[in-house]
Amino acid sequence: MAIQGKVVIKGIPLTVRRLRALGEETRKELRELMKKTSTKVRARARDKAAVDTGALRKSITKRVTRKGLGARVGSKLPYAHVVELGAPKRGREADPYLFPALAEEEPEFSREVIRILDKKAPVKASRAP
Repeated sequence: MAIQGKVVIKGIPLTVRRLRALGEETRKELRELMKKTSTKVRARARDKAAVDTGALRKSITKRVTRKGLGARVGSKLPYAHVVELGAPKRGREADPYLFPALAEEEPEFSREVIRILDKKAPVKASRAP
């Protein structure tokens, strides 16, 4: 069982419209940001992963999607999810490594995405009456 993290972006309809309107240069910036961020998440997860034999740490990989606007970081080891989430019925407490790594990188990633999008496709703020 593979475990995956998920970043939820508020304002999806606006974000989708903005992404569709982007030029190739902006997409390239976002792809580079995704590569850089997924590499950082992988490194943090490896640092945080529990060590017995070191197999879990070594097994944590990253893969950026073909278009570069998404990435997967995790391990395919059959027990990776048990380490991350625990197994209360078996007396195994969680020892999270992936979700904390993602949470630590998310604020900087979000700021950078906003900076890139505002630079290329600014949205005028509306004032409440």
